[in-house]
Amino acid sequence: MNTTTGAVGASRPRLEGQDKVTGRARYAADVPVPGLLFGAPVLSTVSHGRIPRSTRRRPGPCPA
Repeated sequence: MNTTTGAVGASRPRLEGQDKVTGRARYAADVPVPGLLFGAPVLSTVSHGRIPRSTRRRPGPCPA
């Protein structure tokens, strides 16, 4: 251990740990953003399949 600072090699308490394990911590994904658009990927059920045609239609309702 470093006698000057006393921090090298010593355990330090994690101040944010209690909030994380109890679910009280706020992350960037938890912050609501007004007007944010959502998207959902549509995956193929056939590998290397061909797309014979594509249609353009209005999107469905936005999930809240």
